[in-house]
Amino acid sequence: MKWLTREWHDRGFSDPKSLEVWAQYTEHLNRILGWLNDGAEQLVSTVHVHGGVVESFNYKSRVLELVIIAGDEMRGYERLTVRYIGVQAMDPLAKGLDFLIQKPTELLHDEVEVYQGPLYEHRVLCWPAGEFMVRFKSLEVTQAPATFADRKAIT
Repeated sequence: MKWLTREWHDRGFSDPKSLEVWAQYTEHLNRILGWLNDGAEQLVSTVHVHGGVVESFNYKSRVLELVIIAGDEMRGYERLTVRYIGVQAMDPLAKGLDFLIQKPTELLHDEVEVYQGPLYEHRVLCWPAGEFMVRFKSLEVTQAPATFADRKAIT
């Protein structure tokens, strides 16, 4: 994570340093919005992983697929199938992503970056520990309704 680090998260939003970091990340997003294409724009518009839990993941032929139950009581729940296509780099590697399906692991915050190529990078901070990064060429997302019971079944 570059901006939304564990230290940033632990300080909370009322801390002036946290507010400054949030402002810097927001400025970054405003600068790159026009460069987000190939489905990556969904990571800042329609895909909200905060508080989500990973139901499953699969990596094959440079495609990482995550199935995530995301949402909350206020907004409602959805099952997101996020497919990172043309994966160029991952940290940890796919075999190290098992922590995502160990419970209780939640997705806390995510960041998006653009690289030449064009390539995109998605970084996700997890709770209670861990984070992951995937650098990819394009993104496909499918969204389906889910319920609190769906989320509860995997936590």
